[in-house]
Amino acid sequence: MKKKVHDLIDAPSNSWNINLVRQVIAEDDVELVVNSKFAINRSDSVIWGLAKNERYDSKSGYKLLNGHLKEIGEGLHVDPGESHLWSKPPVSWVKCNIGSSWDSSSLFGGAGWIIRDAHGKALLHSRRSFNHVLSAVQMDLMALAWATSAVVDLKLKNVIFEFSSAEAAMIIQNPLLSPFNYKNCYEILRSVQAIVRSKLQLVSVTSNNAASAIAVSVTRDLRHHSFPPPPARSPSTSAKMKVVAAFLLAVLSGKACPTSADIKVILNSVGCETEDSQIELLLKEVNGKDVAELIAVGREKLASVPSGGGGVAMASAPSAGGGGGAAPAEAKKEEKKEEKEESDDDMGFSLFE
Repeated sequence: MKKKVHDLIDAPSNSWNINLVRQVIAEDDVELVVNSKFAINRSDSVIWGLAKNERYDSKSGYKLLNGHLKEIGEGLHVDPGESHLWSKPPVSWVKCNIGSSWDSSSLFGGAGWIIRDAHGKALLHSRRSFNHVLSAVQMDLMALAWATSAVVDLKLKNVIFEFSSAEAAMIIQNPLLSPFNYKNCYEILRSVQAIVRSKLQLVSVTSNNAASAIAVSVTRDLRHHSFPPPPARSPSTSAKMKVVAAFLLAVLSGKACPTSADIKVILNSVGCETEDSQIELLLKEVNGKDVAELIAVGREKLASVPSGGGGVAMASAPSAGGGGGAAPAEAKKEEKKEEKEESDDDMGFSLFE
C-alpha cells in the first residue's frame, strides 16, 4: 500500500513518525526528512523539489542524473596515458584494451577488446557490431560500456581498462557535456566500480592498436555477426583443492577447527587468491566432523575404485571322454554372474555425475 506524506505524521504530537519514515524512506535520507518542516493543514501534492517553480524540467532532470553519476563514479577518474607503445600490466594485473570503429554513411559501428596478462599473453578477446550509431563518440562509449560489462561477467579482478578516445574520456568525467550518452556513462561507471581494483586509462592510438584492429575488422569487412566472450567459468578443481590443502595444513599446525582467516593466511603466503564462497563451502561441509575420520572414509572410497587389469575366466579344454560341454557352459554362467554383481554394486557413485 502506498503511503502519503500525512500518513508519516503523528497528529497528536504534530511531528514525524520516525518509525514509519524509516520504513518508506532510504536511511541516508531519513534525517533530511525528519528535519524538514511541514504544514499539517496542507493537502498532499506532487512537486519537483529541484526546480524553483516545483515543476519538472529537463535541465533539473539532467542535474539530478549528473549528481547520481558523480556519486557512482566517486573516486574514479580517467588517468591520462603517456606511453605511445603498449606496455605490460603489473604482476597479478591484466589489461583490457578497448577499440571502436564507425561508418558515418551506414551508421554501422564495431567494437573490440582484448585482455592480456603481465607476460603480454592474450587471454581473451571479443568483437561486436552495433547498428544505428549516430556518432563516433557514441560508438566509443558504447564500446566501453559493452567491454566493461563483459569483464564484470567474467569475474576478473585487478583490471586496467585502456582506450584512446579523448572525447569519450571527457564525457565520462563530465556527463553533462552529452546528456544523450547518460546511459552509456552510467553503465561504464557502474561496471568499473563493480570490479575489485580496476581503473580507466586514456592511452595513445598507437598503444591501442590490437583492440582497434579488432573493431575496424567489423566495419571494414561488414562483420554483422559478433563473436561473444566465453562464459564465466566455475572455480576449477585445482582452485578447490588449494582450499582443501590449506585447510589440512592449518589442522596440521595445531588448529582443530581452522577459520576462514586461517585458510586465507596460508593461501596468501604463497600468492594464491580464491573466492570466499569456496572457503565457506568447505567449512560448512566439515563443520562438526573429525578430519581423521573424513580422510579414512576417503581412503576406503579410493580403495573401492577398480584400477584396471580385470581377470578373464579361461575354460579348460574338454576331455576326450565326452561331456566336455558342461564346463564351458558353467564357466560362461559364472562369468555372467560376476559381471552382473560388478554392475549392480557401482561402488556407491556414478562415474558420470
